Amino acid sequence: RRLGRRLADQGTVRLEDLAGPERRAGIARALAWKREWLAGKGLSSLVIGDARWEKALLALAEKDELACVALRVGEDIAALEVAFRRPPHWSAFLGAINPAYARCGPGQVQMAETQAFARASGFETYDLLGPADPFKRAIAPGEVAIRDYFLPLSLKGRLAGRALRHAPRMRAAAHRLPAGLRRRLLGAG
Repeated sequence: RRLGRRLADQGTVRLEDLAGPERRAGIARALAWKREWLAGKGLSSLVIGDARWEKALLALAEKDELACVALRVGEDIAALEVAFRRPPHWSAFLGAINPAYARCGPGQVQMAETQAFARASGFETYDLLGPADPFKRAIAPGEVAIRDYFLPLSLKGRLAGRALRHAPRMRAAAHRLPAGLRRRLLGAG
């Protein structure tokens, strides 16, 4: 509530379910904000920043299965959520915030407003999707185990599979590094 009041001090706060060209523009903006945030933290993503994946997400913007909701403060967009809309499940894929509103906690307000919107629209679940992280564990009433399966079809695939088996430990180790060092290692700074 405190964060909501902080945003309301700057203008009328409302959630908007984007449609048509606005949905595509919202998804493009969310991807750009998330790319900037990842780069600033010295982090990387297999999807965000990969032109092929981003093109696929933008193509899904034409279908009603991919939603984009915007938390507006006045006429500005303070936060966006991109989600897979498959009734009765709302699956939150990507959240991104406008850096100009970062100190006001727009992501938390947007998530609470989106959950209320999904519930009012007849959705039975609001899924934060994997991987789990401390924030998701703090706000979610439960979690389910997720397993990845991999079937290599070649020597190259077997080698990739062995490397992927170590990826979670390597990612956890990378997250413990200072942000500046992560950026240098990723070639982003």
